[in-house]
Amino acid sequence: MKASLLLSVGATILVPVILGTPIGGLISPAIIFPKKWASLGDSWASGVTWFKEIVYDDDHDKVIQCRRSKEAYAYQLSQNDTFLPVKDQVFNWPACSGVNFEHMEGQASEMDDGTLFATMTVGGNACGWDPLVTACVFVPDPQQTRCSPEYPDPASECYQKMVESRDALNNEENFLARYVDVLGKVMKIGKEKHGSFQLYATNYAHPFNIDPNWCDEESFGMFWCRPKLTALLRHDINDLAELLKQKIIKDVQQFRKQNHDGKSVHFVEISDCFNGHRFCENDHDITDQWDDTYTGGKTWIYLPPRPPWNDLWKDIDAWVKKYPDNNITTEGGGSAPDRPGIIMKTFHPKTLGFGTMADNIRKAVYDTLTL
Repeated sequence: MKASLLLSVGATILVPVILGTPIGGLISPAIIFPKKWASLGDSWASGVTWFKEIVYDDDHDKVIQCRRSKEAYAYQLSQNDTFLPVKDQVFNWPACSGVNFEHMEGQASEMDDGTLFATMTVGGNACGWDPLVTACVFVPDPQQTRCSPEYPDPASECYQKMVESRDALNNEENFLARYVDVLGKVMKIGKEKHGSFQLYATNYAHPFNIDPNWCDEESFGMFWCRPKLTALLRHDINDLAELLKQKIIKDVQQFRKQNHDGKSVHFVEISDCFNGHRFCENDHDITDQWDDTYTGGKTWIYLPPRPPWNDLWKDIDAWVKKYPDNNITTEGGGSAPDRPGIIMKTFHPKTLGFGTMADNIRKAVYDTLTL
């Protein structure tokens, strides 16, 4: 998804869905796995770097452009001997924050010759996820003092963004056709790299627990406008995440049926990894939501830092600049001080969230890879 932030569905679509759990050392050391693999996609594949210890790229321009982070599932897999022996891996990471379907062919072209498999997380930016959560949850503009009506008022900006996102997902030319086209292009390139190339496509996490609870009267609004996190709002945001997942499953199913290389494409379920660690869990309180302990905490998805609501105009400049990567922004060179990584990581997984995604992907590769 675009870095700064993260769908009722009809009959279940039957397609091979890989449900995973942490698996430790499933891969036998006697099995000789191929060494070359890659990770493609948007910021849910690249992560969002927000302080120097987790920056992946040495080149500053690449840091600015893609923000690849050592928190991300791909990096964690590349460092995990129970996945592939680290010393034998040749890991290629074209994934980049902010990209969409049209960038996947170029990313696939960056894969090394001999690459046997790749992961891919893409589609969130095609359904307007960032504008949706911006309008419905955060309203991050400190100069916006006239607030939109709250959801589900049809006059509210949030309601309008919900409609736009659902329409984008239900538009077959916008989503289904484009996703299937991406699968075809990536697989064509992949098979040229290695005749047994496999592709593992993931979904995105449902961010909220939707039970009516203490969260109904709370808000993640960053400044003057503070929309409440009602059970209905949380349900409908999750509903969009579910619709996005079902569209990806349908696209993978269609590709598997219609293409001779289809059996080499697999869907990997990752949202279940976050069970018990989403926002608004019943055993949480509001302070648990802002736990920025990147290696732990009760929630495994990031929020922006909690703003200084008591003296906003006096403190806002210092608040933004106090974070360790304030010079790493979307435009580079500190030219967008309101968009440092500490803000852009919002609605992306923390280290443990990415780590459980890695476990599901690792199991899928182990279960399905053709040697």
